[in-house]
Amino acid sequence: MHKCIICIGSNYNRKENLLLARRRLVDLFPTIRFTSEQETRPLFFRSPALFSNQVAMFFSEAEEERVRKELKAIEQSAGRRPEDKKEEKISLDI
Repeated sequence: MHKCIICIGSNYNRKENLLLARRRLVDLFPTIRFTSEQETRPLFFRSPALFSNQVAMFFSEAEEERVRKELKAIEQSAGRRPEDKKEEKISLDI
């Protein structure tokens, strides 16, 4: 059993994307627990858009690579697109 600690962040459609992430994470990792959501200013970005951030912790018996793939799939389901990177739009980052 592995203890996993992740950070979830978004600066674009923040509320909707974090809600989507939380729902998908609970479905995949029922033991997950979330900290309170925090709003922060961006670091090292030209974009002034505020970020919503949240830390979560869960346990999983899956291999590390499998967990990473699941997390990336959640990011992509929120519409994370390569072309958004230039505009510094972060739909969802886990």
